[in-house]
Amino acid sequence: TIPNGTMPGYGSPTPGMTTDPFAAPMSPAYPAPLQDPWSGGATSPYAVPGQPLQMYGMNGPQPKRFGWAARYDAFWIPGQGTDLPSTGDFEVFGADFEKEYTKPVFYNWSWSIAPRFNYRSWAGPTGTATTDLPENAFRFGLGMKLQSPTVGGWTWELGFNPALGTDMESTLTSDAWMWDGHLVAFWQTSPQWMWALGAFYWDRVDDIVLPYAGFVWTPNDIWEFRLVFPKPRISAFIGTPWGIPTWLYVSGEYHVEAYQIEPELFADETRVQLRDWRIMGGLRWETGTVTSFAEAGYVLGRDVKYSSIGSKYDIDSGFIGRIGLRY
Repeated sequence: TIPNGTMPGYGSPTPGMTTDPFAAPMSPAYPAPLQDPWSGGATSPYAVPGQPLQMYGMNGPQPKRFGWAARYDAFWIPGQGTDLPSTGDFEVFGADFEKEYTKPVFYNWSWSIAPRFNYRSWAGPTGTATTDLPENAFRFGLGMKLQSPTVGGWTWELGFNPALGTDMESTLTSDAWMWDGHLVAFWQTSPQWMWALGAFYWDRVDDIVLPYAGFVWTPNDIWEFRLVFPKPRISAFIGTPWGIPTWLYVSGEYHVEAYQIEPELFADETRVQLRDWRIMGGLRWETGTVTSFAEAGYVLGRDVKYSSIGSKYDIDSGFIGRIGLRY
């Protein structure tokens, strides 16, 4: 899991301070923010009593949260029309689950392993011989990351995520197996500035290579600009309604997923790829070890593409809503 390090804490007048003014006396402090979009949605580490200070993360000396962390998300995209060809509406419900274990290894490096499960329920489009989709799809993944200690402001991270995507109906072939990975360097130049430069590889119908690049700028205790592709986010701390530290944010995401399927109207198995862009806005609540969020937005640039049998077609833009929990 990616540490937050020397980012200024809520209400902290000095960069690097992480005292939580909303915590009860003698309760553990934590740096802000807790949720890190670079980690694929996983919760970022916070200070833990008794954790050794010699463990380093990408933002400099800072205790890490080792052990288990969980992520639970659900989203809904209501039915939208399809084009080229037009075959009716397409609706999606999805649920994503992850349980990540992080531990220290040699010379202050850290290692994490994260079993992942994704479920998709598809309604439509109206089946034809070239656009049919099954009702359900499943993805079983195993995310692994190795992260170096910070030396001279630099931290390196290598990630590998093999996954099996299937409709649980077709005979498994090489189309069901996908091999994703990333390599990135983080450079902390000051408590307010951090840079990222690297690349993703996504094994889908297309072989996709993407930049993993951008910067994090925290000018004060209110604003945070995590402008890192493919999941940029801008957050503003808006206070503690009902005693709960709350963030308002807008975010973007480039999203591509794939599965091996064999719909009823297809003669053989094939790999299908679903691609879109997402613009979201929402609220994030942080209560000690638990972070939750609710967001809504617009999904656009949507298309479906098959590796062999089937025709590529577009899906109209529309609403998306998502809720999630981290702990």
